Order: sequence, then C-alpha cells, then structure tokens
Amino acid sequence: MDRFTHLILTRFNVKLGFDDARITEPDWLAQRFDVFERFTLPSVRAQTVQRFRWLVFFDVGTPASFREHVAALAADRAFFPCYVDGFRGALRAVVARHLDPADTHLITSRLDADDGLARAYVEAVQGQFRGQTCAAVNLRDGFILGGGRLYEARRPSNAFISLIERREDFKTVYYLRHAELMHVAPVEEVAGPPMWLQVVHGTNVRNRVTDCLRVPVTRLPRYFETQYRPADSEHRVALLAERALNWTAMRLKGLLRPVRRAVRPAPTKPLDPLT
Repeated sequence: MDRFTHLILTRFNVKLGFDDARITEPDWLAQRFDVFERFTLPSVRAQTVQRFRWLVFFDVGTPASFREHVAALAADRAFFPCYVDGFRGALRAVVARHLDPADTHLITSRLDADDGLARAYVEAVQGQFRGQTCAAVNLRDGFILGGGRLYEARRPSNAFISLIERREDFKTVYYLRHAELMHVAPVEEVAGPPMWLQVVHGTNVRNRVTDCLRVPVTRLPRYFETQYRPADSEHRVALLAERALNWTAMRLKGLLRPVRRAVRPAPTKPLDPLT
C-alpha cells in the first residue's frame, strides 16, 4: 500500500546567493518574525489535516536572542527548526532525517516565511495523492494582501506548489524553481477556493500586486487563520472601481501576450537545480 511523508519546507533566513548579508541583521529579522507570527505560523497551525511536518530553515549565524525566540515558538512542535549553513547543500540530509521508513512516497510543499496557507491547504494537496511516481500539484487559486487590500489571483506553477515523488533518490520541491518544475514532473493544476496567501510588504524581494482582482478583505478569515486585522472599512464603490481596472489591465495583458511571445528571444540560461 502506498504511504507518504508530507513535509512543508520554509526558508526563513538562509543563504541563497543574494541579499545574504542581511539574513542575520536584527532589524531585518524582527520584521521577518513579525510577519511570520501574524500570518505564516497561525495559518499552518490551523490546518484541517495535521498529518505533516513543517521544517523551517534558519541560518547557523542567527543571533542567540532570536534562536531563543524560535525555540519558544516551536515549543508546541508546530514546526521543526533546522539550522543550516547554506540551504541548497543541507536540504536533502535534513529531509532524509524526517522520512518515515514505512512510507513509499515523499510530498514536499513550498511555503515562504512571510506567506500563509488556507486551513484546507494540506487536505487539498494530500487529496491529490494517488501513488504517483513523480508529479507536481499546484493549487492555482489564492489571495494577495498588500497595502491593506485583498486581491484574488490565479497562478500556474506558483510559489506554493508541491512535489509528489517516490522516496528513493528524492529531489524535493526545491529541486528547481517553482515555474520550472514542469521540466521534471507533470504539473497537475487544481482549481478551487483560495488556498494560499501572498503578503506584500516592505521587505519583499519579488512579490508584487499584479494580475489579480480586488475583493473585500473580509473574505480573508473565511479561509485563513491569521492575526491580521484590517485597519478600517472599505468603500464598496472604490473597491468595485479598482476591480474593474484590474480586470481591464489583465484583459489587455492577455491580448498582448501572444505578441510578446512572438518577439521574445528563446531563453539561453540552463535550468538551475536548487539541490
């Protein structure tokens, strides 16, 4: 009978080859913990299915005061802190220590330390398990929260994707960037209610509010457990006006996409495995 180990993998402050100098700075870490504790941690704790382990990776140079704070947050075993000197080289060994010898498969899911998961995320991912040899599961629908405004978005092969694989010679979901996993596994795009939350804030590296539609922020607690409280009420007319503008921009972008593809040069950069 096919059985699986399911691991959620989160990079909190690890060396990735860019902005590495700041990952142990107290001010940056304080902001990171603030978002983590308001969004990421409560959203994972509230999962409707608890058959998983959450591994959170920290740099070995994390200051002692923050290590103590990590230990306090993890006291209820909501997550397992993993201190590493570089993420890529350490990932496989850490994951191997959390594999159940009786399991035939490994499921790994991506989660950034400043984002969140819907209460039913783990249940939805595990519901796609059919003993696949190698397959990616992408829950394509989610929310983006930025500037106190909430948006619904649909993202193929997004940053919350999961990889199902046989445990022998496993690679994990971080083997390639999430948009490139199609090169090693078929991607099963799963539609449904919002299953992920991207939080756009001042220290984001890449996240932007784009290609999405404004929705009432009151929809957030229907699907997500967070410590976020909206600052004030929203004006319905302004919300609908922005949603109309969002829709128009997305429509125009869709119409121009074939033209952009026709004139864009073929990529020359090889795939960049992350392990």
